Amino acid sequence: MLPCFDPNKLLTPSPDDLRCLTTPSALYPTGWPGFPATKHYQEPVSRSEHRVMDFPAMLVLPQPLPPSVMPFHNHSLFEHFYANESRKEVLHRSVFDLVGPHHCLALTDTELLRWYLCLSPEDRRIILDDGGFHHFLQSHPGLELSEGHVYVKRKLVDL
Repeated sequence: MLPCFDPNKLLTPSPDDLRCLTTPSALYPTGWPGFPATKHYQEPVSRSEHRVMDFPAMLVLPQPLPPSVMPFHNHSLFEHFYANESRKEVLHRSVFDLVGPHHCLALTDTELLRWYLCLSPEDRRIILDDGGFHHFLQSHPGLELSEGHVYVKRKLVDL
């Protein structure tokens, strides 16, 4: 890897650094692109029979995006959306933990009503914004809603 960055010092990468930069899979086995990015500017040159190809490369530092490209300068909208989505997942897990041991609960069951009435106003607002309690239960990935009852989905029961 590169030593500590000094903006006043000119960086001249060694051949080993260039080889590492041109083969990011050696540094990042999971498939993520290497950093900093490399950009090939010439055709591959054959060097010897032991080396298949050598790619000359140049170092390309990341450029900040201009403000016109960024949709919002204030990211509070994104933070609010992701906070609501994660909170919705917690609510889904909570209602699944309530229905799961019973495999079936009536919508008028006192446990289910108590669960809903004990939610904070913010959590109830998330459910209401999602379309109401019935729609919240219908959109749950692990529950089915029919005929006034909420069930654990069959494929989850069989597992």
